Amino acid sequence: MTDKPYEVSSGTWEAIQAEVNKLLPAIERGDNLTPDDVKEVKKLVTLVDNASKAYNKALKQSFNSYKQMLSQKLNEIGYPDISSYIEMKRKEQQTDISNRLTAKVARFTEIVHAELDKTSIIKRTQFVGPIPSQLMNLFPKINSGAVANEIKDWAPIETMVSTLIQYADEQVIEMVTILPLTSITAQTFGAFFKTGDRELLKDIKEILKKDQDWLINRQVALSMTDETTMLNMLDGILHSGELDKLSQIRRLLNIWDTRHLYK
Repeated sequence: MTDKPYEVSSGTWEAIQAEVNKLLPAIERGDNLTPDDVKEVKKLVTLVDNASKAYNKALKQSFNSYKQMLSQKLNEIGYPDISSYIEMKRKEQQTDISNRLTAKVARFTEIVHAELDKTSIIKRTQFVGPIPSQLMNLFPKINSGAVANEIKDWAPIETMVSTLIQYADEQVIEMVTILPLTSITAQTFGAFFKTGDRELLKDIKEILKKDQDWLINRQVALSMTDETTMLNMLDGILHSGELDKLSQIRRLLNIWDTRHLYK
C-alpha cells in the first residue's frame, strides 16, 4: 500500500494478478480447489475493498471540510444576514399569496351561498355542499393568490353564478332532494356546475331513470319498519310464483342491512 490508505500499490495488483494466473487454469481443468488455495487471493482482494472504503471516507471528509470552509467564508462576509432577510421576504410573500387566495375563495363562497339561498329546491338537495367548489372550476383566477390574478370586478362572476344556479333550480324536481351525493343525478348536476353545460340538465326525468333502482330500494327500505315486516316480505317472496326467488331474497336482505342509508 502507499502512504494514502485509499491507494492500492502496484505490488498488490501484481500479487493479485499472479494468484489469478495460478488459479484460473486449475478452475478450467476442473480441479477441486480448497479454501487454502484461494486464501491468499481473498486476502489481497480485501486490501482493494478496504482501499475503496477508505476512498469513500476520504471523499466524505473532504466534502464536509470544503462545505464548512464555504460556510465560514459566507459568515465572515456577513451573508447570513442577507439570507435571513431573503427568507423573511419569501415567507411574507407566501403569506400575502395565501391571504389573497383565502379572501377570494371566501367572497366567492358567500356569493354562491347567497344565490343558493334564493333557490326553492337546489338548496335542499344532498349535493348542495360541493356546489361552491364545483362552480369555482369556471373561474381559474379565484384559485390563484397571484397579484396578476386579482379580481377587481366581481359583477360578471356574480351574474354567471346566479344564472347557472337559477337554471339548475328550474330544471330540478322535488324527488331529487332525496337522492344521495353518490347518485347519477347528483353527479350530473355536479358536472353541470363544473362546466356550465346546460345540455346536461335538459331532461331531468331521463337522468332520474338512471337512479330508478335506488329509488325503488328506498321505498322498500322505508316500508321495513321492523324485523317482522322484513320477514313477512321474505315469506311473500318464498310463496310467490317468481322464478328468481334467490336473487330477490338477496336484494331484500341487502336493503335491510343498508336501510339506514335510505333515510
